[in-house]
Amino acid sequence: MEPIESVLNIILIFFILIVAATIIERLLEFISILLEFFEPKLKLDKFWYFLAQKIQKAIVHQFEKLEARNPKTRQLVFNAIKAITYKRATAAGEPIVLRIDFIRKVMLHVIMQVIGIFMGILLAFLTHMNIFMMINSLGITEIRIPTVLGILATGILIGSGTSPVHSVVKYAEDRKESQKREAEIARLKSALKK
Repeated sequence: MEPIESVLNIILIFFILIVAATIIERLLEFISILLEFFEPKLKLDKFWYFLAQKIQKAIVHQFEKLEARNPKTRQLVFNAIKAITYKRATAAGEPIVLRIDFIRKVMLHVIMQVIGIFMGILLAFLTHMNIFMMINSLGITEIRIPTVLGILATGILIGSGTSPVHSVVKYAEDRKESQKREAEIARLKSALKK
């Protein structure tokens, strides 16, 4: 494969992945906006309060178990979760009251990530997109993986957003450059031996 053709293929793979990841990110933004709009109508504030209460009970239960084992560790853990409490407790004996806005923010982030990954997997299966087959076609390396797992991994990659896609493409480019350097070094060594 000619060097220019190889570069063009890397750019094409990057373009396909980044477009897919960007489409999913925009769809998630739209879903997020819809959720913000319908949240008061669906009375999700009650759900967030319920969830905060459940998490709070679990934390208190874990603290009780931890205090029986090691009071010093309990204090360290207590200090670590102060950031997510309404009341800035100053001692380990004070009650924990979780911030509902924090629980909501974290849970929405997790939900959006799961939806994004699901959408990425769905898109990858519908289009038979497989990053490993794409990379193998470049001659960079030979990665043997079942097609279904390759499509699943591609779906997770594009569903996770544009940042992971950039990382994978950067790896592919670096690997290709490394192979070129190794080939050049081997060529120079053989020339020196002559």
